[in-house]
Amino acid sequence: CECCPTALAPLPGGGAVLVYRDRAEDETRDFSYVFCTDPELDRWSSPRRLHGDGWVIEGCPVNGAALAAHGDELAVTWFTMGKDETPRVLYAFWDEGSNSFGTPIEIDASRPLGRVSAAMLPNGELAVCWLEALSGAEAAEWRLGMFRRDDEQRASQVILQTSASRASGISALAVRGDELLFSCADVEERRVRAFRLTR
Repeated sequence: CECCPTALAPLPGGGAVLVYRDRAEDETRDFSYVFCTDPELDRWSSPRRLHGDGWVIEGCPVNGAALAAHGDELAVTWFTMGKDETPRVLYAFWDEGSNSFGTPIEIDASRPLGRVSAAMLPNGELAVCWLEALSGAEAAEWRLGMFRRDDEQRASQVILQTSASRASGISALAVRGDELLFSCADVEERRVRAFRLTR
């Protein structure tokens, strides 16, 4: 799928994993991934489906996945509409034993637009940011959720409000020490905004 960004991250045991939105002949646009456990990165696996979302769409949704890694932890998050055309934001942690991602967990607040970003904190906490539409308006909000492996809590909080248009772009999350940094486009001001997030 030509317009959805790809995601690349190191594997906990060495090597790397690459996630991309695939495109089947029937226009199913689920994510696939390949991985390489060789540090030289010259032997990659055959493609595997990330999850059987079953999203069929005749056009690129311009909604890539995001990977986040730190130490022994690796996770992926993504947006899909699936077979039932219900928008969802999901995440899953990597299982090193099976070289695959685990069961996905839905984390959105029921009206997601996607455009996900992710970062892994040193304590193993996964930070996920996505755009959520506001009811009855052309406005949206950037939401942030913090998640741990084997923890199915789905709480999230609003970072700031923005436009629901494509001009809002994709947010970015990064980790500096124990700090979480966030940036996004400011549609009205025509600039990039950056924040240090605290809890």
